[in-house]
Amino acid sequence: MKCPVCGFEAGEGVKFCPKCGASLESTFIMSTTHVVPGYRIKKVLGIVTGLSPRTRGVLGRFIAGI
Repeated sequence: MKCPVCGFEAGEGVKFCPKCGASLESTFIMSTTHVVPGYRIKKVLGIVTGLSPRTRGVLGRFIAGI
């Protein structure tokens, strides 16, 4: 079975890709967009599997660490 995320050829009956950890059991929906509101895309580096907010400044790091 071929991993839909990284393309690694995993054995049959394997639930997760040994290389990237993606699920091999469920259907994988890939959506791409060239527009992200509030941002300008300079370069596409690869697949994004999730987004997490960034904090700026000392106070943001302190609050994020709690």
